[in-house]
Amino acid sequence: MKIFISIDGIDGTGKTTVAKLLGNKFGFIYYKSPADNFEKLRSNVDKDINVFGRYSYYRLAVNYDSIRISELLKRNNVVSDRYILSTFAYHYAMNKKIKLIYDDKNIIKPNICFILHASFQVLEKRFIMGNNFDRIIENITLLKKVEKIFKNISNYLPNFNVKHINTDKLSENEVANKIIKILREYGY
Repeated sequence: MKIFISIDGIDGTGKTTVAKLLGNKFGFIYYKSPADNFEKLRSNVDKDINVFGRYSYYRLAVNYDSIRISELLKRNNVVSDRYILSTFAYHYAMNKKIKLIYDDKNIIKPNICFILHASFQVLEKRFIMGNNFDRIIENITLLKKVEKIFKNISNYLPNFNVKHINTDKLSENEVANKIIKILREYGY
């Protein structure tokens, strides 16, 4: 049985590194969302479009990703670096009225969504080490709102199987191994 998992969380929690590790170490197909032409438009959408237009773009990208992931699942297990939970959390943090138009019908849902968390002290260190300190400072208010939504995501979107992992004191390998352990506990 092929499985589809998503790795979500705010910037700096280790999503991309862990998702790639799952691909390299455990044979998952790594998938970065949004993909292809949607990725090419992303920076323009993020800076130039209001929250509802931005949400519509990301939601359409998830539809596209869903189709691509469904095809990939015919060959192997898939891990997505961000997916529908990120689309919801970021946009809900920007404007709570997003809940009125949120829709996850007609998309493939992950078997398990892993949300990675880290304290803001750890995130600050990670951003400084990665020379991305300006990015966290300019977005700190939004990131704090998004993190709060992620911590309580099951209250907003109860139809997803969500597991939370704090990455503060774990290496990327330890996080990947923890994910594999959870998947085995579920019989995957």
